[in-house]
Amino acid sequence: MTAPHRRADRGFPPDTPVDLMTAGQRLAYWVWYARHHEDRNQQLKEELYQQRQSAAGHAAQLDAELSAARAALAPLKIRTAFALCLLGPGAAERIEALLEDVVLERYLLPDGSVDLDRVQSRVDHLLTTTTTKKENR
Repeated sequence: MTAPHRRADRGFPPDTPVDLMTAGQRLAYWVWYARHHEDRNQQLKEELYQQRQSAAGHAAQLDAELSAARAALAPLKIRTAFALCLLGPGAAERIEALLEDVVLERYLLPDGSVDLDRVQSRVDHLLTTTTTKKENR
């Protein structure tokens, strides 16, 4: 009995086709359903906003994890680049000796990749310096 009473408070009769309603009842009918849909749309909008916030937080977390992984791999990438430039007998020992005082981050490009030209230039410089020292002995 409460539901039909609430429907009657809406300003239009329940279970009556729209074309049988008076002009005032039709107006009340369309206003009520418009408000009903507005409320539902607002509810969906708020749910979508929450989902977007959650997705944005998740994306930020993944971005931070990716940055951390890249930072952890950077020294290995730089060491590998130096190794490729210094291949030969005893390369591992030379690389470790060469890189003990080197700030590895200087050999990274802004996108996180290794600046191979700078690595090669450093190796060429070190090889020239080493060769000059050996010749002076």
